[in-house]
Amino acid sequence: MREWEYLKIELFKLKLDVASMMKDKSRVEKEIEESNSMMLTCLATAEVLKRRLSKPMKSNRRKLKDSIEEIDESKELEMKLVVTISYANLLQNELKTVKEMEKRVQGDWSVKQLEGSFSKGEELEDSVMLQTIT
Repeated sequence: MREWEYLKIELFKLKLDVASMMKDKSRVEKEIEESNSMMLTCLATAEVLKRRLSKPMKSNRRKLKDSIEEIDESKELEMKLVVTISYANLLQNELKTVKEMEKRVQGDWSVKQLEGSFSKGEELEDSVMLQTIT
């Protein structure tokens, strides 16, 4: 009989455990449903946000691409400007050299002209003196 009582108690404990497990199972299933519902709501919200932000993101990408292209064009123009400035400096230096050479040539010509004038002046003085003497 003791064994019978023991089995009854064990059966009662098992029934309590099963009832507790069924209650836990029901609670967990309810939590799963709530989580799934919340997940679907979040996914829908995320999809709405994705659609709402898609157009501005495309616009920003296009602007960024255009800006990068403008920067590249600016770099190319800057390189051309550097080359042009280098050529301008080279031409300016050549012009300076030519002007210096021209000054030297004019200086040489002036000296020759002065020498020529000086010799003509001496010749004139000599001829005037000769004329006065004669």
